[in-house]
Amino acid sequence: MNVRNLFRTLAILPALLFALTFFSCDPGGGGDENDQDKGNDGIDWTTHPNGALTVVNDTSVDMVLFQGQTPLASTILGGVRATSKVTIDLSTKVDDFGVGGYIIIRGMKLSEYQANKNNLANAKVDYSAMATYGQGRKYQANISPNWTGDYYYKVTNKGKLGIELHKDSPDGEKIGYLPALATNYTLYAASPDSYTIYPVYVYYNKMKNEVTPFKPQSLAATASIGPRPVTDNTVATIQFPADNTSWNDMIQSGHWRQLAKAI
Repeated sequence: MNVRNLFRTLAILPALLFALTFFSCDPGGGGDENDQDKGNDGIDWTTHPNGALTVVNDTSVDMVLFQGQTPLASTILGGVRATSKVTIDLSTKVDDFGVGGYIIIRGMKLSEYQANKNNLANAKVDYSAMATYGQGRKYQANISPNWTGDYYYKVTNKGKLGIELHKDSPDGEKIGYLPALATNYTLYAASPDSYTIYPVYVYYNKMKNEVTPFKPQSLAATASIGPRPVTDNTVATIQFPADNTSWNDMIQSGHWRQLAKAI
């Protein structure tokens, strides 16, 4: 090899090494559920440090998050990896971010989304919550493995306000959220262990930009449940207010009169 050819070879060697390094990388990662179709599903897994909504995923699987009661491909908020958290910028997702308000968040496993992306009505939704937003305000939602399992029950909200369901006390762990007049809403649990559900009615006050909770005043307003395996199709539906209490009767009594003014 003459001197001219030697220098020509040395000149192109760095480019060849770069090309070999680039094409030898595995863009899909390890190939497990955490990396399947990464970037082919229209899901944003990145975090936005200045975002208003933080979602903490304490489960062992990746979760896809949706805005609104009905999960649609057009309402995907983003995704949160297993045992991690993500911060989402809601200022581009809602029209009244400067004023403030609330949204319903729904979450399902990535594998469930991928299996049902052509008909999300068939997908199992493991997580539901109400999240507030507004300029300069932050909200954190937590996805617990306790409420994403293979046991279930159904709840109907006969009232005109949304309900946050809490475990064993009005201030206990949040189980899920039911919009007003939601019927046969399915909720999940990790075990068949029984517990008491406390319905906390929540009203978003637009004048004050805050949520006003209306907590049950007696055990008569609660319900004890024992989740059943998802293979059991005989599960009865729990109703709030209780079966023997009408919505109108409830809001006319004592503490609940504030509800009549709220709605």
